Amino acid sequence: MDILHYPTLLNSYLHGGIVDRKDVCVEDISAPVYYVEDESWESAGQALPFNHIILNRARLADEPDFVHDYVFLHESGHKRWPWPLQIFLLFGQFAYVLILIILTIASPWIVIDVLSATTSGDFLLSLAGAVIAYIILVIPFLTVTWFDEAHAEVYAISRIGRSTYLEIQEIRESKSRSLSSKIRLRLMYPPTSLILAISRHRGSEY
Repeated sequence: MDILHYPTLLNSYLHGGIVDRKDVCVEDISAPVYYVEDESWESAGQALPFNHIILNRARLADEPDFVHDYVFLHESGHKRWPWPLQIFLLFGQFAYVLILIILTIASPWIVIDVLSATTSGDFLLSLAGAVIAYIILVIPFLTVTWFDEAHAEVYAISRIGRSTYLEIQEIRESKSRSLSSKIRLRLMYPPTSLILAISRHRGSEY
């Protein structure tokens, strides 16, 4: 058992603890998978640096096997980067989520500050400052997140094929989600059309 088992245990503990652990192999790609069961966790899986993957049975229990395989391959796609970049991208995503939470909490005060401007000039200046601040804070992390998630999606497509991927997207779109979940998905994941365009361009590079 390698030392990276323990950070994985800690991460799994945050989602209720490990309910199963096994080596999974899909399309000749294998990795140790730690299963958790967390209804409150909106994600179906998470990749940790190096070769550790957590999958959420609460999100996969009622899905066809090919959805499980897709999630596994998507998370495996995050591991195709050199390990220093894996760590950088992981922390980049955590920082991005943290910034979104902070901006969401701060938004009412920012709106009050903008609306409290006494002149139209002050109002426009405050509004422009708020918009620029949001762009500066969000865009770099959004770019990093899209870059990583697009890479993982294209990797999954290279293994399961475009037709299966499109079927999975239809299943995902049919799910009933909260507004916050829909916003998170739109912000963190590139559009399907962009993913498919990148996949066509990359061809069989994987």
